[in-house]
Amino acid sequence: MEYVVLLAPEHDRSFLVHGSCRVAFRIHDKILVSDRDTCLFDILKATLTTREGTVAIEDEQSNCARVTGDVVLAVREGRPPRVPAAAALPAMRILQAVQDAWDAEHGTRDLPGCSFGGHD
Repeated sequence: MEYVVLLAPEHDRSFLVHGSCRVAFRIHDKILVSDRDTCLFDILKATLTTREGTVAIEDEQSNCARVTGDVVLAVREGRPPRVPAAAALPAMRILQAVQDAWDAEHGTRDLPGCSFGGHD
């Protein structure tokens, strides 16, 4: 199954997410296209490529460990974390809207080809 989510928030801008649940191998690349440059994030190789070249970036596992560690320290230190949970809410609202649209058209069930576990 292929999926595409297209958002057009404002000012003639758009945001496109395309994916597949039928890929035979892991793909974690992310391509960002803007009017200024195109960036390729290769998560497995931990690189960022632009028209100026390729540089090493923090791998996804290390980044997640750093963010999680900051949440634990924030609780211990009584401060807000550098990446608060509220920062994820806009993305979660979009994902929920996509799921709701799927459910409205096809009924409440997991997306075919994707094993995410039970559907609430």
